[in-house]
Amino acid sequence: IDRFDKVHITTTPKNFLSIVDYKSGNRSFDYRKAFAGLELQLMTYWSAMLANLDQLPADTTMGSVAFWSLKNEVLKVGQQLEPAPYEDLLRQADEKRQTQGTYSGVILHDDDFLQQMVNEAVKSPYKIKFNKNGSVAKKGSDVTGPEVIDTLVAFNEAKIQEIAAKILAGQFELAPYRDNQSTGLQ
Repeated sequence: IDRFDKVHITTTPKNFLSIVDYKSGNRSFDYRKAFAGLELQLMTYWSAMLANLDQLPADTTMGSVAFWSLKNEVLKVGQQLEPAPYEDLLRQADEKRQTQGTYSGVILHDDDFLQQMVNEAVKSPYKIKFNKNGSVAKKGSDVTGPEVIDTLVAFNEAKIQEIAAKILAGQFELAPYRDNQSTGLQ
């Protein structure tokens, strides 16, 4: 884990943990792969934190877990510089930084947590989208209900135990998956 943050909700006594795993390449969470047992990393982090909640402040629970693909785009300076080129470059760099990637993962559907994660003043890196009526959008949003998260966690733990049993039994055949042009060797 590269980073985890405690998000304190000021309007309630709740605390939420958010885990971010930084990646240098393109990486996003895929529910299809998770339920096929090919995407274990993020939900393993979630499980590990749940198993150690007694070490954390009271009223703390998991709120999100995500990959963040870091891409540092190079700003190209044009031939014609404005009268204040340094300030203009700072503004361009700040605009690029604000649009530099989003987190891809699983976010707990909890209204207090979601409102804390979406700040009007700063573009949130989380994929949290709302419909016009204020409900959470299903399309383009990583927000999911606790029952789906519980299912993901339980499946993930069962898959890890299955893999561990095979390894301990000496069964570890090399059989990378293939999904169109993508394989487990990439």
